[in-house]
Amino acid sequence: MLPRRTRRLIDAAVAAVIFIAVAAVATVLWLGSDARATSDDIAAPGSAPQTPAPASSVPASLHQVWMLPTDPRYGAVVSPYGSVVTANDHAVVGHDAATGRQLWSYTRSNRDLCAIGSGDTTADGLSTWSGVHGVMTLFAKNGYCSQVTLLNPATGERLYQRTSPNQDPGQLFFGSPYVGWMGSDYLELWRHDLVATIRYGNQPNPVNANGPHLGCIFSDAAVTTDQLATIEHCGGTTNLVLNWPTPSDAPGNDKGWDANHSTPKATIDLRSHEAVIVGITADRVAVLVSQPSPAIVVYDASGDEASRKPVDISPAEITQTAAAGITPSVVYQTRRYTLVGHHLVAFSSQSVNVPAPPPTTTVAPQSGADVTAGVGSSTASGPPTPTTVSVANPVLDWVGPDAVGLPTRVGDSIVVPTAAGLAMRAVINGDVTRVIPIQRGGYTGRVDVTSVGNVLVETRGAAVVGLAG
Repeated sequence: MLPRRTRRLIDAAVAAVIFIAVAAVATVLWLGSDARATSDDIAAPGSAPQTPAPASSVPASLHQVWMLPTDPRYGAVVSPYGSVVTANDHAVVGHDAATGRQLWSYTRSNRDLCAIGSGDTTADGLSTWSGVHGVMTLFAKNGYCSQVTLLNPATGERLYQRTSPNQDPGQLFFGSPYVGWMGSDYLELWRHDLVATIRYGNQPNPVNANGPHLGCIFSDAAVTTDQLATIEHCGGTTNLVLNWPTPSDAPGNDKGWDANHSTPKATIDLRSHEAVIVGITADRVAVLVSQPSPAIVVYDASGDEASRKPVDISPAEITQTAAAGITPSVVYQTRRYTLVGHHLVAFSSQSVNVPAPPPTTTVAPQSGADVTAGVGSSTASGPPTPTTVSVANPVLDWVGPDAVGLPTRVGDSIVVPTAAGLAMRAVINGDVTRVIPIQRGGYTGRVDVTSVGNVLVETRGAAVVGLAG
């Protein structure tokens, strides 16, 4: 038997070896960890810009006040909270919209960036439920765009985070209090704090093995309060499918909160292979179809056609837009502006009265059987059932040609990028009131414009440009 002192020396040596091994493993794990590779350089105290007041008019002329590079794969986010966010392979960078100076950065050096985006057009307050407020980023991991983070647009601070099996590639879309990611056959929707409300399509690890429309290909999606609309190609049929954004909100739902199970309100055969969503309300959806001839068709929640209006947009433009995925759109003061080819489609919403659906209440049975109350009849405990209900109907205001990107709103004008510059169109009827010439240095691609205070920001492929009077 070894002397006690010798045993102590051996124990100490073994302990030292174990400690060194554990430390080495921990070091290796740390060196390759997401935590080490993530850098969140938030804005210095007092350096973040104040949220600027919206401009009331556009100056007679504009000149360039700054220019920033961005990766054209990601574009840029222009926030009404006073910042412009650019991107590269591994980082997003926030800048002051008034000066172009850098404010903050968020970097994942070991992860590739999938996308950035925002649904903000007004600065309602980051904590309000009116929208998903902030700058959304998605980074790739294990073959998915799974790392989802919502950032404060002025400071770069992380507001909310989540992980999801988001398909790569995919696209963001925003509407009211929701944001979604659409892949080729799987879609997730989250509310403003990134809690999942619906998981829809071919789930990687199916919770809902018998869900509807499995095997279909998604080509477009739009969402607003109480309505999620998707364009789905199932075999040789192109369908418009209407869902509740939060399935537990559906009337008669008995499953409680369950993002994995949803029952569509309606599945509508559009009878047109190419179709894009151009308008959406809580009650109805407007779709631009290419067949048999280009027209905007409005469908109600039951799947019935409410109206059809021919439009002067070529089938080729519809086909090109449908092939690109999520149809580009922006909402200003409840009006939606959608870009289809070089046409800007403007929609508002109008309340209309329609016949009330059959009631589900029952009167007290008189012969041992339930009796369903008819329209206009009285129930045992309530007033007569209404014969009509009010619904929000999407209304086509105008279609404007010559657009090269998404517009912004300044005062009573919609500012539309064109090849010649920026055209001021009247909100109500789309009439052009004036055009401000803009020199873009030979750039001829898509241009999106956003107003931030007194600065108009143009996103032009690999460049973002600030314009002021």
